[in-house]
Amino acid sequence: MGPPRSPPSKANIVRSLCILLVGLLLLESLGCAARPKEPPAYFAPPAKVTVRHFPGTPLSGPQATKLTEQSSRDALAINARFFSLEQMPKVELPQVGERARLVAVTRGDTPVISTAQLTASARVALPAQAAKVAADLAADRLTRTRSLANLTEALPIGITTQFDFVDPNASAHSFAVALYRPPPAANESSTAALQIGLTVRSMVTLPPHRDSAPEPPALQTETVLLDPIELENGVNRFVLIAPFSFAGNPSWGIAVIIEAGPGTDDPMHQERFARAMADAAQESAKAAAYVSIATQPADDWPALAAALSALNNAAQQRQTLAMLAGQTNAQVCLDYALAADAPGLAKLAKRVLDQMSSVPHDEPSVSWLLDRSSFELLAEALNSGAMPPELAEVLTRYAGEPGRHAGAVDEVLHEGGSRADFSARLIAENLVFLEDTSPASRVRAFEWLATIGKTPLGYDPLAPSRERHAALDKALGGGDAPNK
Repeated sequence: MGPPRSPPSKANIVRSLCILLVGLLLLESLGCAARPKEPPAYFAPPAKVTVRHFPGTPLSGPQATKLTEQSSRDALAINARFFSLEQMPKVELPQVGERARLVAVTRGDTPVISTAQLTASARVALPAQAAKVAADLAADRLTRTRSLANLTEALPIGITTQFDFVDPNASAHSFAVALYRPPPAANESSTAALQIGLTVRSMVTLPPHRDSAPEPPALQTETVLLDPIELENGVNRFVLIAPFSFAGNPSWGIAVIIEAGPGTDDPMHQERFARAMADAAQESAKAAAYVSIATQPADDWPALAAALSALNNAAQQRQTLAMLAGQTNAQVCLDYALAADAPGLAKLAKRVLDQMSSVPHDEPSVSWLLDRSSFELLAEALNSGAMPPELAEVLTRYAGEPGRHAGAVDEVLHEGGSRADFSARLIAENLVFLEDTSPASRVRAFEWLATIGKTPLGYDPLAPSRERHAALDKALGGGDAPNK
């Protein structure tokens, strides 16, 4: 057994404690380095949100028209939840351009034929994918999100409900989602459909041309109108994801989760329906007042000629026809361009180009050429018995009851040379149908005349024959004039 050990000195004890303390501090620092850093806080950007209801499509805007008579059960129940997105979500979805009926681009106040930039990376999830995408967005599994709005509305037939977002720190920049409820096509079932529109407005700098100076940034508006989607029974869900920059906020864009379900007699839904119809009636009245006081804009033949030449490009025919129709107020052509398939667009483009040389170079003449050519093709499709339902609805909307009878529109076209002549002949033909033996034909003709304020005073399409004839004789035979 060796000699006994002496107790450790104070200096040794202090040294050991110091070594232990240094080791603990080193371990702590290594642990901190290994732990992931907390991401910076992400706050929702400020956004001013408004909701409007108007008769018309997302592209046409408010129209002066008679609202469809309906109840709250006819109106879809809509819930729209909007979220800001910190980054572009990591999810595989089709681009909105793949589902688009039309992409319209305006730079400044001028419609242009251009590739979309603001909406190029926008995505859409249809019902088959939307449930999972919506759940992943709500749980922040795709990127961090913050709620911007949760809105519940009623969407009546023939009405667009539009949700507008404006950046309060950059009021020229805006984001809008529009939901349109197309009327059922003639002779079709009452299957509900929904059409979604997306509009983004922001400053865009165009890439410089090789032989010209760079253009300054300009305010650009892009509207993407998706193909109408037939709704299944129950609640249908959709998701839109689009880039949108807010001033002073790092958000990449906005996502909206849309749920569309059947209407009910629920008091809250009835209240929303009544509000939507009242708003739509106000918007229709404003549109009528605007039309009555608006002056004809100055003709701009060079711009029209440039657009007309683009009709030779099959890939741009829908966009070009819609742009021309919007610029010249050719409403029949606009609806035809939105509804027709590619062969139908090609026929219209060819007919317009073939007749262009015989038309005066001014906006009213081009407008009537576009509308007349559209009417001609619609009449030909009706006469052949191969009228697509979506185009049948366009024809009856603008021609009334003659638009349901083969040969009737042809006769009006042959007799009416100018737009005014054609309109007068259409009114006369619809007045003739007020004496038809079919109650359905009389009602439809009466309703069409009511949309333009031309119903004979005292006439009821469902009254007994003697009363109907007496009212027509009084209104049209030198007594009272048609209701104006």
